[in-house]
Amino acid sequence: MSLSNNNDENGEQDLSDGWSKVEDEGQSSSLSDDITRQSLNVTGESDKSVRNQSTSYLSSRANSWINLLGVRNKPDPLTDWDNLYNLKNQSLLRKDCQKLIQQRSNISSRWTVPEIESLMTLYCKRRNVGYEQDKGWLEILGKLLEFPFDKCNLFNVFWAITTKYIPRSPKMFDLLRLLMQYHDPQLCSFLDSFKIQASEFTSFWLRTLLCVNMDDDLCNLLWDRYFEKGDPFLIFFVSLAFVQSVKDEILLLTERDKILNLLKDIPSKMTRDDLTDLLEICSVHLNLTPISVREV
Repeated sequence: MSLSNNNDENGEQDLSDGWSKVEDEGQSSSLSDDITRQSLNVTGESDKSVRNQSTSYLSSRANSWINLLGVRNKPDPLTDWDNLYNLKNQSLLRKDCQKLIQQRSNISSRWTVPEIESLMTLYCKRRNVGYEQDKGWLEILGKLLEFPFDKCNLFNVFWAITTKYIPRSPKMFDLLRLLMQYHDPQLCSFLDSFKIQASEFTSFWLRTLLCVNMDDDLCNLLWDRYFEKGDPFLIFFVSLAFVQSVKDEILLLTERDKILNLLKDIPSKMTRDDLTDLLEICSVHLNLTPISVREV
């Protein structure tokens, strides 16, 4: 996969900053180094040593995200709620929590269905919304459950991610198309000719911040940069870079379904080198994009 270079509440960073400035800063870089060292040193080590190394890595990243998301020492919301499980879709939520435990068997020793249901019930009540399956909430929570968060930090990290970084604007797909039209008009025109809408292949990317579509380690690295930058608009630039990464392949296709399938599979085929290139492309796009685009 090649990447080509073409022309609510916590505040937002300046688009002109780019990601290149953070590559050598903060805990994100050290975390990346930790992963690299682990991949080089695992061979020949005992299972116990590998598990200890993995636990240390997860703990380090969890602490980093707590800091980057600004939730350290936040109050524990679980101590102040009515403990009533009376959401409109409460039974559906309970079933989905059970499925989550079954799908991620490695978390069943630390988390129970009632605990996860409590977190999600409180979350929905705090936001004054009903539970909906297609929001991507449990996918994100499931990823976070892999980390050694306590209940308080788990809820606050989950809240910060889903309320700040998940796009909710009805114009979000218009924004993505605008970015593509600005930076790669040829690719935009090609997709338009097949009447392919951005919503058809990026909806799940945006709802889950790619935590389902990408390899876990690569997604962790991406989230490091994402939270470090603190800019909710970055997911759009990441999505644009994803599409550009398969531009040459897309332009050779003549069937709409094949184009869509190729687009949907992009994140799952990403490698570490691809991700490095992607971040560089995002930095270029950020620097070249007018700040007024945020107003779309």
